[in-house]
Amino acid sequence: MGRASSAACMLFYFPKPVMKSLSMREADGFRSCKLPAFPGAGGSIKDGILDAALTPSLIQPTTFGEIDGQQSERTAELTQIFKRSGIPYQIVSDMHHWQISHLGLVVPLADAYYRSDDPANVYRDKDIMAQTARELKPNFRELSKQSILSPPKFHLLRLCPQFLLKIGLTMVFRSHFGDVFMYRHAMKSPEEMRQLHRDFYSFIGERR
Repeated sequence: MGRASSAACMLFYFPKPVMKSLSMREADGFRSCKLPAFPGAGGSIKDGILDAALTPSLIQPTTFGEIDGQQSERTAELTQIFKRSGIPYQIVSDMHHWQISHLGLVVPLADAYYRSDDPANVYRDKDIMAQTARELKPNFRELSKQSILSPPKFHLLRLCPQFLLKIGLTMVFRSHFGDVFMYRHAMKSPEEMRQLHRDFYSFIGERR
């Protein structure tokens, strides 16, 4: 195993720690062994066969960064790995804020499926689509108010009129993208997503 391979093994997604500020000691521990990251991919296993795809780079490339926001040797190594492989990626300066903002988006999306009696066709339910749009707006507004919202493109959703956001959500939930990257995960991990729902809104409530 070369150095580049060892760097790749340091990729680490942790949903719970993003909900709490890390102490200096904890941060030092994570920095020394783990690299916070989130994969730009999704899918599921059907009949023992992996059916998955990379997330379009415009929407969410594989994202990673050091806890302290600094560039490092291992982030440089990973950059070269992703460049050579052709996998879309981005380095962010604050993975803590990025992952919290990510939850501000995916929690209402997952909730929409759980409210529906027909999750696979939830896009047909205008009331649920409208409710999802109503929930996204204050999430982004509150995260922006706390200077947490990341990446910057989320401000477009924050400023988007609710009726346009509802139309956009309907199209996304109806699409192949919605099936591969949203529906399958929500259906396979309901307890995880409900826990993230509780953690996210608890985090927001504590900071108001």
